Amino acid sequence: MFEDVVDQIIKSYKYANYTNMTFLSSFLYSYTSKYKILLPISLYFTGEYSRSLSLLSPYNTCTALYYKYLCYNQLRDFTNALICLQKIIAEEVEVDDFDLEIFKVNKNDKEYFYNDMALCYTQLYDRDEAIRLFKMSYQIYPIFSTIENLIYENELEEIGQNKFKENNFNNQIKTVSSLDEFIRNVKNNDALEKYTNFIPGLGSYALAFQAKNEFDLGLTESSKKIFTVLKSKDPKFIYNMDYFSTVLWHSTDVTDLGILCKNLINDAPLSPVTWKALGNYYNHKNDYKRSILCLKRSLHLLNDPYTLNLLGFESVYKNEYMEALEYFKKSTLMLRNNYKSLYGCALVYDKIDKKSTADFYFKKCMFNNQLRAMGMKFYIKHGELDKAIQIYKIGMKFDNVDLNNLVKETLNKKGKFDNIEEFMILEFVEILTKLNLLDFAKTILNIVEYRGETYYKKKEIVFEKKHSFI
Repeated sequence: MFEDVVDQIIKSYKYANYTNMTFLSSFLYSYTSKYKILLPISLYFTGEYSRSLSLLSPYNTCTALYYKYLCYNQLRDFTNALICLQKIIAEEVEVDDFDLEIFKVNKNDKEYFYNDMALCYTQLYDRDEAIRLFKMSYQIYPIFSTIENLIYENELEEIGQNKFKENNFNNQIKTVSSLDEFIRNVKNNDALEKYTNFIPGLGSYALAFQAKNEFDLGLTESSKKIFTVLKSKDPKFIYNMDYFSTVLWHSTDVTDLGILCKNLINDAPLSPVTWKALGNYYNHKNDYKRSILCLKRSLHLLNDPYTLNLLGFESVYKNEYMEALEYFKKSTLMLRNNYKSLYGCALVYDKIDKKSTADFYFKKCMFNNQLRAMGMKFYIKHGELDKAIQIYKIGMKFDNVDLNNLVKETLNKKGKFDNIEEFMILEFVEILTKLNLLDFAKTILNIVEYRGETYYKKKEIVFEKKHSFI
């Protein structure tokens, strides 16, 4: 009897005319019980989440519960969102007589429910349970956010690709071999050339993952090169461009950072990625007020650990240490493999003179040379030069901590340092200065190619110490 109206509702959905979809669904809501649920479904697509929830409240079918979850999720009521998903998983649902396949939710699509539950637990700061559910989802089928989260937590290796392939070959999923290969190679530099040929496409994601991985290792120049290749071949690609903005911030490339922000504003003005990039831009311009406003706008759009870290560092700049600590600790709860938040905690505790607590966090976060340089700075400040020397030896991959040997090996590597190693060398210069080995300090300083603020500070330290003996 209402087939023509139903057809028009499907067409409205197809052509993204959600206002018309809602209007026609209102007509069916008044005349037939079979399609009553179409109205609250339509309201979800128009963004009227509270009204949708009100109309869904009498229903506990699988479809109704999932749309309740979607609405609660948009309203950031993650506890009730989670309850809806748990009911679906436990099959605490009523019989669903709704037969419009395009909108009907299948209770057997558990890979999506597990993934959604994991995202809810992350927002509720229970990352251990989130990772457990991401793994359960991944073993059924690798949804993108599941892949992303498990890669960033270094958890894919523990699952084992054989289990993944076994499950999906049994389900006769034909794409499994290609996806398996992609996932195994996503952090493999040797595979980059292959995936560069698939940009735009799967290669865009492969390079975005690898560029972020290089950034996390403190290899900003390598990360910048990969991001630059990606942007040249897929200029409108958005994913992980917030990390690219931070790479450009680290390389003090304000012109390229400004161009990236301008393009993101044009291409994705409502994306949290854009607002994070703008936050980095204004920070680079020393406009901290605008930087924080942009980052808070990003956090309003998406609560994620990276934005929390950026806000934490902005709060440190403003000497708002307790607020900074709150941001860093929340970030740690949302991502376990999160050395930046650990470093942020160490930095705050050092600022508020809680040296032993700062020491604890520094020891936990020194996964790369970028943070090792910060660790050296911390221990030099507190007069623990032996610990700073040990960090230098590890970061530079030298044989032992004998000072003569460290100086010799450093000089032998002249011209082969990356930009992060040079920051470690500059801290080593300060160690030599404090030990009154001024000739060594001056010689080492002269082989550093970096000529920024840190270089001139170390040069001044050497100069002042040398003249104090005269």
